[in-house]
Amino acid sequence: MLIKPRDSTGKWYVSSFVDNHNHDLLPAKFVEYLPSHRKISDVDIAHMDSMRQVGISIPKIYESIAAQVGGYNRVSFTKRDMYNKVRWHRALQHGDVNVVLSAYEVGIGNHMCDLFWSDERSQEDYKLFGDVLTFDATYGQSKYNLLVIVFFGVNHHNQTCVFGTTMVFYESQASYVWVLTKFLECMGGKSPTAIITDGDRSMCLAIQQVFPEAHHRLYAWHLIRNVTTNVCNPRFTFLFRHCMLANFEVGEFEMHWQIMVEEYGTSDHEWVKDLYTKKSSWAMAYIRGSFFAGIRTTSRCESLHAKLGHFF
Repeated sequence: MLIKPRDSTGKWYVSSFVDNHNHDLLPAKFVEYLPSHRKISDVDIAHMDSMRQVGISIPKIYESIAAQVGGYNRVSFTKRDMYNKVRWHRALQHGDVNVVLSAYEVGIGNHMCDLFWSDERSQEDYKLFGDVLTFDATYGQSKYNLLVIVFFGVNHHNQTCVFGTTMVFYESQASYVWVLTKFLECMGGKSPTAIITDGDRSMCLAIQQVFPEAHHRLYAWHLIRNVTTNVCNPRFTFLFRHCMLANFEVGEFEMHWQIMVEEYGTSDHEWVKDLYTKKSSWAMAYIRGSFFAGIRTTSRCESLHAKLGHFF
């Protein structure tokens, strides 16, 4: 199909279309055997489990299901799919945590409290694109009441790459140190050159301990939200945003900051003073020259969280 825009209206149209394929299509009667089309319904699984409990083999069960639906060509899965499903159920007999080949930590009562996992693809992506690491701990909890955190970055096409995922029970420094240490072990000891987070104190302390050489940057969106909450002055928020993102030299930044805090009487505001001590983590004047892959907001986090919502 070839699509072009019309110069006069700017609308797109199909200029040519070739309806013959360059390969033979699968006959319609075999389509349901394609991996993408095969599926075992919950009813079929329950039927299979009940028959297996009384000693009936998989081939006999398959024959029974085919007889019920009117022939083998009407069964939406194969015997191999049934064997795979049985194997998966056997693996789950001792709990889903034990199925995960990963690092985990247990707490009181031998209950899992922290879990980290990363697959081979994620680890390969980190080798290539792990210069900048970012994660956000604001996502909701899983059904086990564990906080879900996704570690990610971007590739050479500016696409989001997931490097690993963790679930933690406590948002404590010790938990974050454990998670980041496992992340470092999993990635062969390669540390990121830059990390972008939401500024959680426990997380910041853990990053300093595990990745002391990485340049830690704070999300701009979180900072602006916190300024709005703590100072409650729209004009101050506007000027702060300008100080944070403007392409100032260090001297220019210091001058604008001093004028801003004096004008709005926030020179002695404890939260504003603490924010100023962290200026190397958010002010463009101090982070210029460091590579952050263009990440400064939570938009990628929010997109990942929206996808996670389908699974938790």
